Amino acid sequence: MTAKLLDVENLTMKFGGLVAIDDLSFSAAKDQITSIIGPNGAGKTTVFNCLTGFYKATAGSMFLNKENERLNLKKFSDFKVAQKAGVARTFQNIRLFPQMSVLENLMVAQHNKLMDASGFTILGLFNAPSFVNKEKEAVEISKYWLDIIGLTHRADDDAGDLPYGDQRKLEIVRAMCINPHLLCLDEPAAGLNAKESSELNSGIIESNNQSPKFSEIIPEYLNFMRKNKRRLSSIDETAVSYQDFIEIVGDKPISDYTRNDARDYRNIISKLPKNRRKLKNYRDKSINELLKMEIPDSHILNIETQTKLNSRIIAIWNFMIDEYNDYVTDNVFRRTSNSKITTRKKKKRINLPKMI
Repeated sequence: MTAKLLDVENLTMKFGGLVAIDDLSFSAAKDQITSIIGPNGAGKTTVFNCLTGFYKATAGSMFLNKENERLNLKKFSDFKVAQKAGVARTFQNIRLFPQMSVLENLMVAQHNKLMDASGFTILGLFNAPSFVNKEKEAVEISKYWLDIIGLTHRADDDAGDLPYGDQRKLEIVRAMCINPHLLCLDEPAAGLNAKESSELNSGIIESNNQSPKFSEIIPEYLNFMRKNKRRLSSIDETAVSYQDFIEIVGDKPISDYTRNDARDYRNIISKLPKNRRKLKNYRDKSINELLKMEIPDSHILNIETQTKLNSRIIAIWNFMIDEYNDYVTDNVFRRTSNSKITTRKKKKRINLPKMI
């Protein structure tokens, strides 16, 4: 039986003497599409406005079941519904920022995490590593969704210059950029022709049923770490190590990783220098460039650090087994009994005969 994601009980919304929603109850299951059907003026958009904090419901309850929490959506105001509860939406009438670029419209959707990483401007002004890494992550997520809807080539164009159908798709993937737990689509195919409606279904909805990529899981897992009160420095270091992981074995659907990837990852980190982002000789080099260098044994990551890096991969895989068990059921990065973390073998010392 599919678990419930959303429970709405006895929802009522009144505007003076006008009753827009009258004692509505329904539920939505996780990983399922639930439709609210009714004629114009029936109150469908009003339901979405209540769910997403635009309106405060007159009566009733709305609970979202998220990560072993039961969140009362009525307690969240406007933007906090998206920030804290992970509820995203589109609008019946398109609400893009027409004079911002297509890419910037997707970056705006991720402003909550970017503001947190910037320390509310000061860290962003000085390009602190925590902000730079988070910004790169936001750009990659945006590019991923632009690729899904076929608008990568128009990333720098003004959103208002797009055809109507492309604006519709852009608004939907803007909502997807926050990796929502609940996505509310208000008449997403309104104004689209048959071909555009088909593309909307095959391009966005079906892609969302596919295994997510590793890069898409990172923001959710880092947020999970924050909620469990992990140290900020630890979270930043973890984020960096995941970017290294992508550079080493690639950003793939999480269901596609194998034990061969685990072996390759452990093999490569055993050849990397320690403190490489601080040391002048290494900090501007890609991992591929580093592997081509002659690195002294004394500069190589020690076994303790290699173990820590591998443990971070194991940890996020355990998280995925809990949260994405439709795609991941086995932690391929957990070492088996016959696999070991390796370090370079020291060259044998040759004792030359003493000269008389």
